[in-house]
Amino acid sequence: MSFDIHSYHFVHGQDEKYEGNELVQIRELFFQMAETVQEAEGEWFDLCMPDKGSTNISGTTFFIYNMSPQLAALVYRVAIIGYLTLIPTWKHGPLIFSEAQRDDLPDGDFFAQAIICHDEHEAILLFCEGFEGFSRYRDFVLGKK
Repeated sequence: MSFDIHSYHFVHGQDEKYEGNELVQIRELFFQMAETVQEAEGEWFDLCMPDKGSTNISGTTFFIYNMSPQLAALVYRVAIIGYLTLIPTWKHGPLIFSEAQRDDLPDGDFFAQAIICHDEHEAILLFCEGFEGFSRYRDFVLGKK
């Protein structure tokens, strides 16, 4: 089981593709920040961070197996580069990174609950807290203490 963070590049309420330059910057960020990067065919990456955070990335989704501050910082930086709305598997609503970004969200109650994350430090706290809640749920479901 993984703690998943889905990402969307909303423009005027529609999920749009990234620009080529953004993809290059994001890919470069993987190699700059991660201790190991394994690329598979297509848009699949396995990353391990120096502080032992680990994730698989497929397309625009992070499948996180071990959250760490460095991995949380990476997710934050990817979101900033890509002007992304993040939808983690947590109890909160979507995560955005500026008030202006709210104007590009789709209509509806779910997106009206979007939380603004103001900086990398706040993102680290939110993602680590979200992963901790997921871990408790996962352990309960799997019968672990």
